[in-house]
Amino acid sequence: MSSARDDAADSARRYVAAQAAQLRALSPRAAAGDDDAVHDARTATRRLRAGLDVSRSLVDDPAPLMDALRDLGRTLGAVRDPAVQLAWLRTALADAPGDDPPARARLVEDRLGARRTGLVALRRQLRSAVHARLLAGLEAIVDHPWPPDEGRILHRAGHQWHRLERALAAADEAGPEDRDAALHAVRRQARRTRYAAEVVGADAARGAALASRLQDALGAQHDAVLVRAVLRDVAAQAGAAGEVTATYDWLVDLADSSARRGERAAERATRAVRAAGHRWWRS
Repeated sequence: MSSARDDAADSARRYVAAQAAQLRALSPRAAAGDDDAVHDARTATRRLRAGLDVSRSLVDDPAPLMDALRDLGRTLGAVRDPAVQLAWLRTALADAPGDDPPARARLVEDRLGARRTGLVALRRQLRSAVHARLLAGLEAIVDHPWPPDEGRILHRAGHQWHRLERALAAADEAGPEDRDAALHAVRRQARRTRYAAEVVGADAARGAALASRLQDALGAQHDAVLVRAVLRDVAAQAGAAGEVTATYDWLVDLADSSARRGERAAERATRAVRAAGHRWWRS
């Protein structure tokens, strides 16, 4: 426990520095439309927000940087999410019964169009003065040693576990209509908890891995929920145009099954997350 307290400030500073360097390096490739770079840059923005959040008492006013990172993450998501959905759809359509060229064309063009729109906004943002100030602000924060932590980082990282416990409890109580939204809240909090544990370092490595497992399971569930919404929207357009919608119905059923599998995997991951043994470093 003492090692975690003694090393927390240096560990957090190194973590933020590494993610800031990652974001800077990935920006040109993301602007060029490299899907892997978009994904990795989005992850870097989330890790940076977590690192700055748990370290906020050690750095000067990180709120503007965190707000800028949140905005950038949303712009990156507007490119990344359609790409993920397109990959899901192409895989699913390869196994669809029969051949339905109009449905395939509608779905592919809908997601490609959404990605193109998102990429225009992303390129504008990554080449803007706002983005340059964000990178400069991150560099300034990590350019000098941080003051002693005195247990504050561990306290804030530990608080993320309390928030995850509350999110899980809320999901347990959610009714059918609110279930997907409640699980999405758990997924987002599992991600924050994972990254906060990463900031702490080796002492919290097991907790980070367990939170990651829960995040991944609910990520698959959420991806299926999002693609189901896309399918229903595009199916409505097809129906209005007089096209047969059987393929869309089949795909919606497939998305439902995928969402249920993700939820079952999340139930298994939740049991491990709720175990107390991996959180000794918080005390």
